[in-house]
Parts: sequence; C-alpha cells; structure tokens
Amino acid sequence: MNTDNNTASYEDLAWILRQSANGFFALVASPETQEKVIAPYRGANIAVYDYKEHEKHFRYGEIARFVEDNPDRDAYVLLNLQFALLEPEDVQSLNFSRDGLAHMRENFIFCMTQTALDMLNQKAVDLYTYFKLFLPFTDEAPEKAFVTMMMGGGVLRLENGKEIGFEMEMSPQQELAEAVWTERRARELMKRAFYADAQFLFDEVRRVREAYLESDDPYLCDTYEDLGDVCDKRGNYPAALDWFQKARRIAFRAYGQESAKTARIDDRIGGAYRRLGDYPFALTWFQRAIKIQEKIFGVNHINTGASYNNIAAVYDAMGEYGTALEYHQKALAISKRVLGTDHPDTAASYGNIATVYQDMGEYGKALEYHQK
Repeated sequence: MNTDNNTASYEDLAWILRQSANGFFALVASPETQEKVIAPYRGANIAVYDYKEHEKHFRYGEIARFVEDNPDRDAYVLLNLQFALLEPEDVQSLNFSRDGLAHMRENFIFCMTQTALDMLNQKAVDLYTYFKLFLPFTDEAPEKAFVTMMMGGGVLRLENGKEIGFEMEMSPQQELAEAVWTERRARELMKRAFYADAQFLFDEVRRVREAYLESDDPYLCDTYEDLGDVCDKRGNYPAALDWFQKARRIAFRAYGQESAKTARIDDRIGGAYRRLGDYPFALTWFQRAIKIQEKIFGVNHINTGASYNNIAAVYDAMGEYGTALEYHQKALAISKRVLGTDHPDTAASYGNIATVYQDMGEYGKALEYHQK
C-alpha cells in the first residue's frame, strides 16, 4: 500500500479512537484492506462485528445486543458492511436504524466498499448525512500501522493494537501544517453541527498557533473567530464574545478598520450581544458592521442586506416595530433586486416582515406577507 495516500485516514482513525466522544464514521476500502487496517487495533479497546462471520443482513437488534454485550469500548467497528446490504430491505433497515444507533452515543465505524457507500448515498440518505468523517483507504494496508497522532507531538506506533510510544517529535513547521489539516476537519464538523468535537479541534489549533506564531498573525485571527463561532453555536455567548474580540484586535491590525474581515467579526459580536439580550450593544456592533459593508460592497449587496436583517431583529426584540420593518424592507428590496422574487432568501425576507407584523398584533398583514 502507498502509505502516503492513506496517512490522513490513519490520522482520522487515531483521532476517533483517542478523542471522539461519539459519532458515525465511514471507513471505505476493499474487503481485504478493511481487515488489514482494523487488524492492528483488535487488541485495543474496540469491538468488531464482522459480517463475513455473521448473518448477511443488517439487523438493528443484533447490533444493539452486540453493543450491550461489549460495553465501554472506544469504538464499535462494523466490518464488511457491504455483505449486509445485498437486499433493498437491508439498506432500508440500516437507514431506519440511524436514530437508534445515534441514541447509544457511541463511536460507530462503518467499514464498507466504495460501491456500498455510493449505494448509501443514494438510498440511505438519512444515515449517510450523519457521517462525521470519511476514511478512504487504497490498496493494501501494512501489517503494522504507523499513525501520526493529530497534534500529538510525534508519530504514534501501534503494533497489534498496542501503543508502543512516540518515535519522533514533530517540528514547529510540521505542527503548523498539521494545524491547517485539523482546522479543515473542525470546520467540516461545524457544518454537520458536531460542535463539541469541533471546539476540541479548534482549541488544538489555537494551542499550536499560539506557541509558534506572532500574537497578531492572521492565522490566529481565523482561529479565534472559529472558537467564537463554535462557542456562539453552543450557547456560551460570553466566551464567544471574548474570542471575537481577540479576533477583531488582530483583524484591525492585519486588515484595517474598514475591511470585510473586520465587518464580519463586528457582525458576529453584534449577534452574540443580541442573543445575550444586550440590545444596545448589539445595535452598536451591527451598525459598525453595516457602515463598513455599505462602503465596501455598496447598499445593494446581499451581505449588506443580511446586516439590515440583523438590525431589524434587534429593533423587533426591543419592541420598536416601525424601525424593524424599515430595515427588513431594505433587506427585502436587496433580495428581490439581486436574487429575484423566487429565491429562498427573498421568501425568508417576506417571513421576517410577517413576524414583525405578528408581533404587532396585525395578523392580517402578517398573513399577507407569509403568503408571499
């Protein structure tokens, strides 16, 4: 096997076994490679259910009993899953089992061929969209797995599933390069709403960049903004504000007061204050953002329209409905002009206006805009 092609997948697998709390993961390889990749880990704290050795049909109850009989494992590996998906009803059964498996709050590694994965993408979309990561392996796996631990400071050697230790330390350049890789995976987890795992990865990126970069490096600005975003998504608004403020200080120095980056961070600060219920501060930051956006993008840009909506939402929460309608109407005009009357964002603008009328008790007007 060409180990260079599989390095990222081995790193992902190591992270799952050592750091992931729970989730669905797809290991994609030929039957022979699946078995060789998993073989070194069989002596570790995993449980393997091999469909070559069991009934060739997927049954949720069988997997539930398997997990119950093998408690407290780092991961549950469903090996050669392609053999359990030979009939349409088996694919349907796996798809319907998604919520039950997710409720167990365990790591499930679904090992299958590319053909089986493609079939799940077409016929088991509910399950497919739950995969946090895809781990493709090519050719044959080596007898002994050498795994570069993410942010671990070296190369972890596993032999027959047992950790031997780190063979070498990573250089600062290697750790910084690894941080870029980690950042990409964290952002992918954010898209899938796996916020706790994403925050863990973003914090690892922060640790490395703070250790090796200057305090005003733009990469740190990105990291602080990512941490603010994930804290905001998890409802920790004070922490989000701290990270956004750190990001803004760097953005101000690196990009200038009137940059798109600074405007975006100002907008995010305003959003965190709004969710905290601190409406005067929210307005201050939203207005800073919109002033920059109007200058950079113009008054008819979709980003400017989004900021109008944000300001309108604050005025609506404050009970200043007339001003809220004014800003929502500005946003609607931009959506209609730029995106057209049939675009989903234009429909959302109509919905925003309807919500304000509903808050005002003018239900007829609210219904009129909802119907638009």
